[in-house]
Amino acid sequence: KMKGKKYSLYLAKEYNPGINISGSDDGVARPFYETIGMIELGMVLEQVQISEDAEVDMDMDMDINAQKSDSERGNENRNRRKKVSNVLRPRATVGVLCVKDGHMNKGVGRALLNKCEEEVRELWNETELYIEVEPSNNRAKEFFHSCGYDPCRDDNGCEVIRYAKVCRR
Repeated sequence: KMKGKKYSLYLAKEYNPGINISGSDDGVARPFYETIGMIELGMVLEQVQISEDAEVDMDMDMDINAQKSDSERGNENRNRRKKVSNVLRPRATVGVLCVKDGHMNKGVGRALLNKCEEEVRELWNETELYIEVEPSNNRAKEFFHSCGYDPCRDDNGCEVIRYAKVCRR
């Protein structure tokens, strides 16, 4: 189902030289890799409004002018006005970042985030990376702020659930 889609899941693993697995009679320690962090990166469709200049006849709906021909009206009532369209625009987004207790504040989350920024910039040719953050998750907001992300704001200046960063080339 993911063929042709932009999606990545990165795991941070730590090598453990091994412990004697209970139930093992040979007493041999078996090494293993333990997952200590993960990050999910994908493209999310966001509805945005696009404004463009369009030439619009301001009197097209008026009854008195509807009976005039184009030549009678001439260009007297032609004005420039913004045409607004709603379109879906894909945006690179980190949806999940988690680090196992005992491994926080050791650079694991930052390394995973840096890997996502690199992929977005170099493989996906995107210039922005967004982070979905719940408004009540102050620890995550502080972490992303320390990584150079700032909250997105709506038209009223209120913080929205995502943070944004322009990826540097």
